[in-house]
Amino acid sequence: MNYKNVNKLRFSGASIQKGLGGITLAFFLLFLSGCAAKKKTDLQNLSLHGKVKQMIELQYLAVEKFGKAEKGDLYREDGWDLIMNFNEDGYYSKIEYLDSYGNEVGYTDYLYNSDNELFTEQNYDAAGGFSDKKVFSYDDKKRVTQIVGFNNADGLSGSILIEYNEKENLIVEASYNFRGKLLGKEVRKVDKNGFPVETKIYNGEEKLINYRKEKFDKNGSREELSVLSPDGEVLMRVFFKYDKNENLISQEGTDEAGEAFLPIRYEYEFDKQGNWTKRVEYVGDKPTSLLERQFEYYE
Repeated sequence: MNYKNVNKLRFSGASIQKGLGGITLAFFLLFLSGCAAKKKTDLQNLSLHGKVKQMIELQYLAVEKFGKAEKGDLYREDGWDLIMNFNEDGYYSKIEYLDSYGNEVGYTDYLYNSDNELFTEQNYDAAGGFSDKKVFSYDDKKRVTQIVGFNNADGLSGSILIEYNEKENLIVEASYNFRGKLLGKEVRKVDKNGFPVETKIYNGEEKLINYRKEKFDKNGSREELSVLSPDGEVLMRVFFKYDKNENLISQEGTDEAGEAFLPIRYEYEFDKQGNWTKRVEYVGDKPTSLLERQFEYYE
């Protein structure tokens, strides 16, 4: 937004699990670089500077010592710690997943065609055993139109179909199981810049579950998110603020009664390339977690 910070949103509940063994909305927002047709590299999607070869991302509990936040034990509330490897063109080549003890639990390999389009994403367990894969199809405008998932027996596990409007913005994303039955669908309205100002989420019976409305700044960063019930009742509203470099520095939500909850703010440290290497999360005035990033760059 450039879909920045989509994976760091704590309040929305907006990501819905798809078929294909773990493809989520967050994945598509990062992979497709938002709704715009202009292709971005994975480094650009992550707002990383320089020719990054590898980024290791580790999350710790934060402990306060002498008024300063320090890292405590390794701790990941949701998901895994990551070792992200990039090729020289700025795209993922391999992502390794680590548990809170630093043990590898699996990895993903990324394969590209001659046009640098992601062709296959293959997942493996810690021992290197094949788990599943996703195969991507493109139209003549180089847009992803279908993603098909296969399990370790090379059997079809599901698929996702993607539609675009006349301005090449992604507007419909529907997931199906291996029998072709609809599992869920998201339908988006976009503004003149291609940002999704309204997204409606439907179940397999095409019944509206909930929907969200969003506002963006001129750089494409989300400033406000509202989650609504099918009848339009506001369930929560979240507001976001950024520094001059578009790093998220605070978010605060209000519930259906308009009561504020869990204000969160972030403090950063940066390397010489301008990439942040440490981010401390505060809930209220208490540091709760510390995310550390270690970088290796191409020569």
